[in-house]
Amino acid sequence: MTADQLTIVLILTGLFILFLWGRWRYDIVALLGLVVATLTGLVPVNEAFAGFGHPAVITVAAVLVISKALQNGGIVEWISDLLSRVGSTFWHRFLALNLVAMLISGLINNVGALALLLPVGIKLALDHKQPPSFVLMPLAFSTLLGGMTTLIGTPPNIIVASIRGTMELEPYHMFSFTPVGICIAIGGVFFLTFFSRFLLPRYKPILPPDQVETIEDYITEIKVLEESTYVDQTLGQLEASLDGDADVLGVERNGSFNPRPRRSDRIHVGDLLVVRTDPKTLQRIVDIPDVTILSDHKHGLDDVTEGDYQVRELVVGPNSRYIGRNAGSLQLKRWFNTSLLAVSRSGSDVKQRLSRLKLQLGDVLLLRSSPESLQELVQKYGLYPLEERGVRLLPRRFLVTCALFVTTILLIALQYVTPEIGFVGLVLVLHLSKLLPLREIYRSIDLPILVLLGAMLPIGHALETTGVADLAAEGILSVSGTASPMLILALLLIGTMFLSDIINNAAAVVLVLPIATRMAAALTVSVDPFMMGVAIGASCPFLTPIGHQCNALILGPGGYKFSDYWKLGLPLEIIITVIALTVIPIVWPF
Repeated sequence: MTADQLTIVLILTGLFILFLWGRWRYDIVALLGLVVATLTGLVPVNEAFAGFGHPAVITVAAVLVISKALQNGGIVEWISDLLSRVGSTFWHRFLALNLVAMLISGLINNVGALALLLPVGIKLALDHKQPPSFVLMPLAFSTLLGGMTTLIGTPPNIIVASIRGTMELEPYHMFSFTPVGICIAIGGVFFLTFFSRFLLPRYKPILPPDQVETIEDYITEIKVLEESTYVDQTLGQLEASLDGDADVLGVERNGSFNPRPRRSDRIHVGDLLVVRTDPKTLQRIVDIPDVTILSDHKHGLDDVTEGDYQVRELVVGPNSRYIGRNAGSLQLKRWFNTSLLAVSRSGSDVKQRLSRLKLQLGDVLLLRSSPESLQELVQKYGLYPLEERGVRLLPRRFLVTCALFVTTILLIALQYVTPEIGFVGLVLVLHLSKLLPLREIYRSIDLPILVLLGAMLPIGHALETTGVADLAAEGILSVSGTASPMLILALLLIGTMFLSDIINNAAAVVLVLPIATRMAAALTVSVDPFMMGVAIGASCPFLTPIGHQCNALILGPGGYKFSDYWKLGLPLEIIITVIALTVIPIVWPF
């Protein structure tokens, strides 16, 4: 191994460790790797930022904008309305919901599709007296499966198609991924619909606000007033007086916070108690005259749902500005006249003041606010409501947006324009037609993903120029001996699946694809089966909640634990592997 090869291997190892560590966001980690690779001479200085002009980056940015336009146009709401007319049983409608999620995700960003179908899934579960935990994970996985079916369904497909175009081969077109992807997606959706209930836990639901009395596992704060009858009583007595339906997780007294209070500790005047409870018990606490909910001093839970104010649940989405910020620093009361009543977080106890709590993806916030402020929080700050939306946009906007989108797809499919030119042109037409405001264009672009791609593409190219990709291919062949192309395809597919479970799937594609192309050259077979295997593997981050934004988005609303994902995800990945290894060689022969 040469010095350059050893250096790039060390850089990639460092990136992998930092991706797993998760302390720094993946785009920052990728930029760090790019800078180090450039300083060590592995990436030429004049090519360091060439990745940001790569067709894959441009296409991903345009697709994200178009996804927003389709959402604003009402296509998902229109399709969701049709679900209520399908069948009469829960399983019929559940299957229809998952199929719709799969189809939508082939055309728009899967995170956006899931965010809009999330309340539909919750309502379906509640209407049929099923726990939302039975619905939300299969729904999220169905959106990921749908991304396999088209060029624009997921960034890994766009990257694979663009890189194929740089190999003096014709780039994949819009529906090149469809024959393989649709077989896997349909098989996966049927498995998720009819067998997931045997693998998923029956968690009690976090319901929409109009049924807020049955929400569980909220964290709120109460303050003990001077005249309180609880003064000098123990924390255990307080919990007993509430029939054991509340747990005191922490106590702040005279500016000092105790995150591990004992049940025998006495309550003092002015104590601030961090309490985990359900809203029915929370209402009982509100009705006690000598304690107060610190988040909203003047209103009880019933009062705030009257008049111009509402209590609503909003989920912290993947692009929310609030992720990583302390709840107290948001100043919701000052800027939005909104009160944070409580927070629900799945998988961990919250043992600190709400004002100091750093919000995470998937947290559910119980907010008291006006409808206007809630709408602004949803549109501008990346929060998703757990309720059905009542707004329906104008039919003209819906029809024109869909017509423009279908026209662009046809032009790309007939190869009159390349995907990057077609989609960027569509963005311009949507804006000039006043169907997509300029602020929505820039707001819908997921900059961290683009930075990740722009930084990782030169590093991936360095794998080839330094000969590491050839070295890895030779190593695999030497270990596997006279392995058949089918075995190599299986190794690439499973290996990419594993990577996508722990690092961003776009990064996984960039790292594995050079090795796949070298393997094809070494075996003197077509590169297409291996490229398809990498694309499919990158779309299968089913084992962890950190594997994809969709997985994290359902963590709070579904009440899931980390271990719940692999219980359903592992058998799903096995099924996908079997289908992929059967279909890929038929559609794309070696």
